[in-house]
Amino acid sequence: RILILLQELSLLKQFEAQDHALSMKLDHACREKDEASTASTECSSRLAAKRMEQELCQEKNRATAADFFAAVPETHQFHLPLLNIFMRKLNRSRKRTGNDGNSSEGEDTEDEDDAEDDDDDGSNEYETEFDDSCPSGCEVTLYDQVVELREKRLDQEDCLSEIQRSIEDAQRAHERHVQRNKQISRDVISHSKEIRCFQTEKQQTLNKCANG
Repeated sequence: RILILLQELSLLKQFEAQDHALSMKLDHACREKDEASTASTECSSRLAAKRMEQELCQEKNRATAADFFAAVPETHQFHLPLLNIFMRKLNRSRKRTGNDGNSSEGEDTEDEDDAEDDDDDGSNEYETEFDDSCPSGCEVTLYDQVVELREKRLDQEDCLSEIQRSIEDAQRAHERHVQRNKQISRDVISHSKEIRCFQTEKQQTLNKCANG
């Protein structure tokens, strides 16, 4: 009986290293799964926040358009030229903060890429020589109001573009986290199965020793 016990003890010592290695693999995979789940949840929260920010910016954009049509209704004598001024596409330098903390912005220029693309098919709505000055006979105060509303619209569209890029980045990151979480889940299942198989093999070996 003592001999059998000594043989079992020797076998257990032989199995100990593999037992520990398998447990470490499973523990590591479980920690990775927790980390991936946390990262996925945080990414989902950021994505939801960006979508709310996008919706708010879209509401402001609609409000700016409504302000224009309130100031220049369709029945207004200068509705069409002022609408063209309001909707004109401009390529603006991005706002930047100087050393004094004040933001500065480059002069508005026409979007050359849009102009070139539109020129190719002859459907350029905003020509290079577009007259952006106050229409003859139009009140200057109304014209200035329209230009100010255009600046608001362009700011909002710039903001929407930035938010959309952030949303797309967050969506890609979230998808990566989801795929990683799936892979880690498969790893956890595989390691758990490996441990069960090893424990079965170990018990069978010990049983053989006891019966031998």
